[in-house]
Amino acid sequence: MTDQTQTAVDERGTGKKKIPGHIIIGQTEDKNAKWYVVHTASGHEARVSENLRQRVETMGLTALIFELLVPTQDRV
Repeated sequence: MTDQTQTAVDERGTGKKKIPGHIIIGQTEDKNAKWYVVHTASGHEARVSENLRQRVETMGLTALIFELLVPTQDRV
């Protein structure tokens, strides 16, 4: 595959694959958008992700917070 035939891939993933804990609240092209990290206890990732989404919506912060990504890991 040459550089000319490569397809641009979004750094968040490809296609419509659903990523657990990844919630898109709104779209932005703002170059000044910032990333923040919130640490959580292992095993509570899904609950934290959903609670954050609800708080963003109820507090009217959808114009400021565009995306949530709470990483998870499959159990071994």
